[in-house]
Amino acid sequence: MTSSNDNSSRTQDQNNENGDIAHTPPKVRYSTATVTPGSQAAEQFKWEMPVPVNSFWDSISYCLARSFLSIFPEIPPVIDSNSNAPNEEKFSLLLGLLRARLSELKRDSQASSGKGLADTSHAKWEELQRAIFGFQAELQLLEEGEQTMKLLLRHRKNGDFSLLHIYADWLIKRGDYRQAEEVEMQVVKAWDKWDRMEEARGLMKEIEEIVEGMDADGSRFGMYKMEERRLNQDMVRELEGVVA
Repeated sequence: MTSSNDNSSRTQDQNNENGDIAHTPPKVRYSTATVTPGSQAAEQFKWEMPVPVNSFWDSISYCLARSFLSIFPEIPPVIDSNSNAPNEEKFSLLLGLLRARLSELKRDSQASSGKGLADTSHAKWEELQRAIFGFQAELQLLEEGEQTMKLLLRHRKNGDFSLLHIYADWLIKRGDYRQAEEVEMQVVKAWDKWDRMEEARGLMKEIEEIVEGMDADGSRFGMYKMEERRLNQDMVRELEGVVA
């Protein structure tokens, strides 16, 4: 991953190239603050990825922007920092760049070792696929997102349950509450083995709140609320049975 200092430098260079006022210190955005690179305030975020403060990036959430910027040592020149295009256009551009980068790394991996990128550099492969999935989700590319997530799950490392959480959230957004509950139950059972039942109970509470809100604002999923409530109660009983 590119260091925070390197990314701060590239941010300043991009600001200068785009005609920003020379005497105005460039700003970068972190998870909870916008600061000047190299300042004392910036030291609090030295482990985070800086996101340029400009028209292109300002409308994109920090997490989504970070997922893209962590892939590229330099911001691709095709990105116009002054662009006020709708987010859908920005997301499509960034998704295309991520796909191109993935294809490039796959070719390099095959050429150098005869193996796939997931085998030769699993961390980089997963980082790219997660970033791609994030933009597919934002663009509501349901089928593509489903395939990307299943690919990630197929290659996930043992003990990594973060992907299951992401997949469950994806299923909830699609309205597939039953499968989302089944996915989260895998996490609950694993946590039981690790004596993490308080977290498991908290997770089940979150699912309960989701089910109770299914008919909010006339949601089309309200008709399934009673059935999903019953399924969730069955899961809670199963969880308590695991504890017992």
